Amino acid sequence: MRSQTPAPAMRADLGGMRVALVHANPWQTWRPVPPYGLYRLRTALEDSGAVVTIVDPYLERPEDEAEGHLTTRLRELAPDLVGFSLRVVDTLVPVETTDGADTSSDSTPLLRQIRGLVDAARRGAPDATFVVGGAAFPTAPQMLLDALGVDLGILGNGEAAVVDLAHRIRTSAPLSGVDGLVHRGCTLPVRPATAALATTTRRDPLFAPVFSAPVRTRTGCGMFCSYCTSSNTSGVNANYSLDLVLDEIGEVVDRSREIGVVGDIHFADEELNLPTEDHAVAVLQGIVDRGYAPDLRWSGYLNPRPFSDRLAELVKATNGFPEITVDSAVDSVLLANRRPVRRRHLDQLVDVLVRHEVTSVLNIMFGMPGETWETALETVAWARQVPEAVQVTWGVGVRILPGLPVSRIAAVEPQHVYAGAGPSFEEPSLYCPLGPPRAVGRRLNELLGGRPNVHGIPSGESIWKSTGVIAVAYRLVAAGVDVDTWVREVVDVASTAGPVSTRLLKSVDLIARWNDRPDLAAATPLSPAPAPPVHR
Repeated sequence: MRSQTPAPAMRADLGGMRVALVHANPWQTWRPVPPYGLYRLRTALEDSGAVVTIVDPYLERPEDEAEGHLTTRLRELAPDLVGFSLRVVDTLVPVETTDGADTSSDSTPLLRQIRGLVDAARRGAPDATFVVGGAAFPTAPQMLLDALGVDLGILGNGEAAVVDLAHRIRTSAPLSGVDGLVHRGCTLPVRPATAALATTTRRDPLFAPVFSAPVRTRTGCGMFCSYCTSSNTSGVNANYSLDLVLDEIGEVVDRSREIGVVGDIHFADEELNLPTEDHAVAVLQGIVDRGYAPDLRWSGYLNPRPFSDRLAELVKATNGFPEITVDSAVDSVLLANRRPVRRRHLDQLVDVLVRHEVTSVLNIMFGMPGETWETALETVAWARQVPEAVQVTWGVGVRILPGLPVSRIAAVEPQHVYAGAGPSFEEPSLYCPLGPPRAVGRRLNELLGGRPNVHGIPSGESIWKSTGVIAVAYRLVAAGVDVDTWVREVVDVASTAGPVSTRLLKSVDLIARWNDRPDLAAATPLSPAPAPPVHR
């Protein structure tokens, strides 16, 4: 594990160089999120003089028009450099329901669609240099470059690297030496880039915090868990400037106050409290000191340790909702999966959460390497005795991703592999030594039933799978539509979306208000209609 303070992103004279940044995320169709990483790249590039355009094809157009739209936009922009942000390459959800065939999976591969975007970009910008990066890229850099047919990728924070790369392309300088740059076909280890912005991230005003506004306070992770893509980042981690982090939070809070809502932040760090909790404590104390806490709530991923009384006090004071990665309550399973936490730490954690009345959720994963039914039952017993004030969620099966330790384990235990044929982005595979994941889920539902704070595999439609109305709402707001169109294409659809209609209506109301469209917000009822509405 190597921790450091990141240097500010470099500046170079890019003098009007044209850069297109593509949010290659097919799930924008259903669950639109801001392209936060691309905002950070754009900020760094613009500070160096580049002309930067972010293209979000699956948000800007319906799914079946995304590729053609990207081709058209790139022909118009004529970029010298095109960057692709890979947020996800599949849904990473092994099993969401106990219904269906025991050997099937709910995880949806997305790489074929992403490859279609890259091909569409080539048609629109055949002479541009292409580079890949993003949260999903560390999973298997060489495999992803091969699959997409792209020669360059950036591992880690791209703020400085993309500026350096653009400068070298502009001046025809050798590319060797660009921080975190991965060359297709070169298997030598690459140290992830860590440089950070020297200013706050400039965001587009369009995105309301429907699914929260991302804020990154640090980069990297010091753990090497068997199933996690962070295992491929060499343990390199760094904290960002505290003042800049707090300034970014303040911008979200200020805008939320203007329209009378609570600011909703997600700390987009691998684990907020690693390798020590000092940085997390400083960030949360800064929120209190700046007076943001009354108008803010936040979520984020945290490790079970370190989690002191002081950290718990600040989480409570800042309206935090920590999502804590527990995985198992059995030391042997935790050890087998390189988790630097033991049962005693989990018991200490629960005690701290309860004493400080922290609203939180503990996430358990059954069926990791080293799991047996004996260890699973021990974790079941532990989960059942967790006080009701603390939420517990659980799932079954580990997604086998190429390049991660779990894929090597699965290769020698093929009898425990379900759904796909092996580690692949094309056909998602699951590892589960307990048996077929859906069958295991049914048994665990029985064993964990009756506890109001313990929730198993989700059932029913998720909000983002029910309709594409949130993406439609963003498109219409950006286009400046009239009230009648808004009601017909957004309000009417959301009002009849069954059990998720109320939440959808609140979401589209927030989108309208965030974008200064009170007329659209006034036409959005905050409770579902009792019957299908009449079209105007």
